[in-house]
Amino acid sequence: MALNRQWVVARHPNKGLSHDHFDYREVPVTDPAPGEVLIETLYLSLAPVMRMYMQGHSAAGEKPLGIGDVIHGRGVGRVVKSNGGRFEVGDIVHGQMGWQTYKTTAATEKERFFRYCAPDLPSYLALGALGMTGFSAWCGFVSVGAPRLGDAVLVSGAAGGVGHIVVQIARLRGCGPVIGVAGGEEKCQLIRELGCDQAIDYKSQSVPDEVRRHFPDGLDIYFDNVGGETLEAALDNLAPDARIVLWSGGFNVWTDV
Repeated sequence: MALNRQWVVARHPNKGLSHDHFDYREVPVTDPAPGEVLIETLYLSLAPVMRMYMQGHSAAGEKPLGIGDVIHGRGVGRVVKSNGGRFEVGDIVHGQMGWQTYKTTAATEKERFFRYCAPDLPSYLALGALGMTGFSAWCGFVSVGAPRLGDAVLVSGAAGGVGHIVVQIARLRGCGPVIGVAGGEEKCQLIRELGCDQAIDYKSQSVPDEVRRHFPDGLDIYFDNVGGETLEAALDNLAPDARIVLWSGGFNVWTDV
């Protein structure tokens, strides 16, 4: 019988992670019940939000993890068995696989929803630009933010999974200036290479002062990933008809000012 190799939560971390926060186990693979499919993991993603799950917090629409729970992780997999599910054997899909080699699921529950990978493209792209982060960036910035040529754009968390894609979309849509906020020179250099005209280092610079300096006539779109001081600085420097996209890991809210 095939074994499902899993990494589970051994104890909740308070700050950093160590080996004793994880436990490894092997369990029999569960055959799909009627309406379910069995998916074999091909790729798994890593994201900072996983530590929040392990700490017992809920984020991005996912439930908090308890001791012994399989660690959350989005992934790409191949359907190896189908018992009347909406996917067929051989389909390549992406969704919440968890840190395990196999997953049996109906693939339709909200927290476990799976989608087809884009055909004729590398399936691992579904972990980024063609997956949840890319979908969030596109829907939030394009559908909600409604960018126009020459819009002045501020992106917080600009080096993050969603933020770094927003930066690139803003540049491709003809926005400018595009200013990103990130922590540390290495991340600031990265977002400049991705298309930011300038980067604000919140670790060494005053975010309110830098936002005022970069947007003397106000900003047209603020894509918010962090809230707090950066959101307040954006609110203090809005142009007429500005749009604010609040990305909270699961919800987009548009404020028309």
